[in-house]
Amino acid sequence: MQEQLLEKMKFNSQNYNLDEIKWLINNRGHPNSESRDKLICRTFVRGMAKELFSIDQVRYMIDQLLEKDFILFEIDKKGEATLKRSFSLLLLSLIVTYDNEKGSIYYKLLDKEAFKKIENDTLTYF
Repeated sequence: MQEQLLEKMKFNSQNYNLDEIKWLINNRGHPNSESRDKLICRTFVRGMAKELFSIDQVRYMIDQLLEKDFILFEIDKKGEATLKRSFSLLLLSLIVTYDNEKGSIYYKLLDKEAFKKIENDTLTYF
């Protein structure tokens, strides 16, 4: 999957499928910094900025991150769990950013309940 995603990084017009989204979310706190920072994080940033993710895919991301309490994932543990929590927060902050941009296709995608959960979980995390 990493090679497939690296190839997509080379082409600006590529969209992503659900299996790729699932892989990215599941590996959001990958212990290998090269995979985590240069592939996963950049893919999320690029995908949101260039609107390469569909609205349904972003909703899926939101649901996965919030339903599974990824912000508070293994809150009592360090190491890889910290990476997963931190990168969950980074992805959600990216989503919140585009949720507030009037020109974005993701504008007002978050409902009040989801935003409140992000806010409460973030405060608990900090």
